[in-house]
Amino acid sequence: MFTSFLTLLYTLLLVLAGSATASLSPPDAHAYFTLCASSDSKILSSPYTGIDYLEAKTGDLETCLHLLTIAPDFGLIKNYVELLHSSFSENEYLNIINSKVETTTGLNMHPLSWLIYGNHPSLSSYLIEMGADVNHIFKKEDGSDVTVLDIVEFLKGNGADVGEIEEVVKNAGGEVARELKGDNKDL
Repeated sequence: MFTSFLTLLYTLLLVLAGSATASLSPPDAHAYFTLCASSDSKILSSPYTGIDYLEAKTGDLETCLHLLTIAPDFGLIKNYVELLHSSFSENEYLNIINSKVETTTGLNMHPLSWLIYGNHPSLSSYLIEMGADVNHIFKKEDGSDVTVLDIVEFLKGNGADVGEIEEVVKNAGGEVARELKGDNKDL
């Protein structure tokens, strides 16, 4: 029920905000991103497997991979990541799976951080295995730097049961942003 609400809300936001994807027409972009936000397996078939779709981003620079993490389906995300990996050079692929949202409100997070925030350990572990950077720094609303371990610490501080996801992040070498930057200030 809640996931359906999030999908509906996201679809409404797409309509209101439009799409920043120059290579797709607005109706095509809207249809594609709605499928992504709904975790619809149609994204794995033509025409959605074309480069224009795989590189597409919303007005806030969200990729389909970002949107797939709203209502994550392990098999679908695995197949989509494999499609990305086979469609691009290694650098282009890594840029996509580590791409950050660019917005003036909220966290400017990448797909791994969305999975960490949603407390999805198996998918997070898979995305890390596939090249997602566990120490990729992104910005909080206040402009300060954070990593996925900072998100885990935030969730833990708010009473969330994040033991499994914390283990995934730490086993992958995750550090908080202030450690990476050599900064002793609290975030």
